[in-house]
Amino acid sequence: MNPGSRKAFLVILSILLPACQQGRDATDPGKASYVSIANDRYGKNVEYIPNVDSSFILCVNRQESAGQPVVTLRFFVYDAVGHKVLFEDSLEQAAVFWMNSSQLRVVSTPEVSSGDEAPGGGYIYDARAREKKK
Repeated sequence: MNPGSRKAFLVILSILLPACQQGRDATDPGKASYVSIANDRYGKNVEYIPNVDSSFILCVNRQESAGQPVVTLRFFVYDAVGHKVLFEDSLEQAAVFWMNSSQLRVVSTPEVSSGDEAPGGGYIYDARAREKKK
């Protein structure tokens, strides 16, 4: 490659690379939205769990209470297609996970009181139907 061709190649490359980067950033407005919402609501300690086809994002924060062994689970479900929060909840001593592409299972763990276990609770949230079921 002669010096003139090399210079022309570098000029073209310097124009194309920033354009490619801008294009890639422009295709992720949903990610910026749910990350921003999660940071505003929960701070930086957030786990992002997409469903199978990434059409919904589960944004989860676990927060320990100062001086107590209680963990508060805070989460919301974000619609990556419609770009909005569909559902939000906060529970102590609980877990949340995707059951399938549209349903979440929220499980409350049993509490121990005087050696006896209280029955655990929970529910299923269907993001497509926007319904909470016991």
